[in-house]
Amino acid sequence: MTLPRDLIGRTLQGRFTITELLGEGSMGIVYRGLDAQEGCDVAIKVLQPELAGHPEVVARFYREGSAARRIEHVNTVRIFGRGEDAGVHFLVMELLQGRSLADVAAATPRMGQARAARLLIQVCGALEVAHTRGIVHRDLKPENVMVLGGPDDLLGEHAKLLDFGIAKRVEEDPSRPAGVEDSFNMEDLTQCGALIGTPEYMAPEQCRGLAVDARTDIYACGVMLYRLITGRVPFWAEHPLEICQLHLAEIPRPPGALVPNLHPAIEAAILQAMSKDPGARQQSASALRAQLERALDLLAVEETEPTETLELAAPTVAAPSAIPTPSPIAATLVDAVGAIPRPQGQRRARPSSRRRAGLRKRLPFMAAYAAVCAVSFAVTLSTLLRP
Repeated sequence: MTLPRDLIGRTLQGRFTITELLGEGSMGIVYRGLDAQEGCDVAIKVLQPELAGHPEVVARFYREGSAARRIEHVNTVRIFGRGEDAGVHFLVMELLQGRSLADVAAATPRMGQARAARLLIQVCGALEVAHTRGIVHRDLKPENVMVLGGPDDLLGEHAKLLDFGIAKRVEEDPSRPAGVEDSFNMEDLTQCGALIGTPEYMAPEQCRGLAVDARTDIYACGVMLYRLITGRVPFWAEHPLEICQLHLAEIPRPPGALVPNLHPAIEAAILQAMSKDPGARQQSASALRAQLERALDLLAVEETEPTETLELAAPTVAAPSAIPTPSPIAATLVDAVGAIPRPQGQRRARPSSRRRAGLRKRLPFMAAYAAVCAVSFAVTLSTLLRP
């Protein structure tokens, strides 16, 4: 058996030279390589040697390249070519400088809701194109999303969807169900070490081995967003089939119960995407993307909304002849607090809950200020009226 490091230094098809090991998974090994024809660095994904003797696995491996090349979206990895050299099956793809979303999530167990929503919006953008081309990913999870860039990048932090190795061709109309071949079953747990989907992110219909369509990927997006924001997947058990049973029968705990400051609009998007019934989910990736964008707009407005303040007028001292005899305390409070000006005839809008909370916090200070003004007024008044 060829070990991963044994390929370093080898040139495939006289053009692609393998220079460095980048990572290894159950199905493939990823290397950095040099494209001698283009003079640039590329990523070279090689099928695990022990799987090369299984025609169905080889076909699935090459399917990744075919599916990704059909999508051609800014948020998907670009595939440049594929080939075979002396029993080594490989794909040549764009070399990405970043971290997997799984690694990002591990470093930030509870990602900010706005950041998580922005990344999922980009994943949805890639899925829109994939579903239009009749391709269902079927294995959406943080490990299959690469995060590139950051605050200093012109594009900001952006996502790239990877690994279409178990993607499935369905009808060009994504609302029509696909066939049942290649669906999840017990044999898939052991066959060549490959699992058709990842149980933690699989939709109920995928767990049952029923037809899949675009809404199957929508469910996985909901699970991913749940995982990023709460720090855990909604369902977990020791055995994959137990996890699938939870997806089929259990209602997920609302993410807002785990993250109290979660915006209701984002929570609603997550729970709708995770509906057991595909017909109750968002019916397309574009619908989920639009819903998350609206939630982000609401979140931004509430975070930047100015808090209403009360302008406190400075206490005034009237001339002795103008001093009224009735209730000096009432007059002091009116002078101290003053009136909040508003246009003639305009009815004051009811303050938002955030503003009311701010007013409640300032009430003790306002009361103290009024008390000081009352004392000052009384001292001044006694001085002016002293014989």
